[in-house]
Amino acid sequence: LYAGVAWALFYILKNEDHLQSVLNERSRLIEKFGSDYLYSFGALEESVFLEGCISEALRLSQKSITLRKVLKDNVTVADSIHVPKGYLLTTLLSCLNVDPDVMGENAKEFNPNNYRKEKLAKELGNGKDYMVSTFG
Repeated sequence: LYAGVAWALFYILKNEDHLQSVLNERSRLIEKFGSDYLYSFGALEESVFLEGCISEALRLSQKSITLRKVLKDNVTVADSIHVPKGYLLTTLLSCLNVDPDVMGENAKEFNPNNYRKEKLAKELGNGKDYMVSTFG
């Protein structure tokens, strides 16, 4: 968690527009919830841009999580690689996090709006809350 916060801070400070958006969000939350906004669940739910920054930092910075599965059936991967039943198939999730086929052509860029609920709802076809991630 600490590394995720450090990376989020790094990316926020690296881009003046992102920093200003976080500060504007904070000001809005203080105005709405008062000086104790940090203790408000409502303020936490409304910290949309900051949540996006943290999610993006985790997406771009985590490097060690893998998915491993022993295959119960024969499978074909990438339309041409045949993997027989019984083999261990391992996916390094950090590769998916920057794959343009998964995250779009700007997959390696820090974009806090990638995890906005309204964007996800539009792309996935309904208004439910989604958390699409490979980091937890």
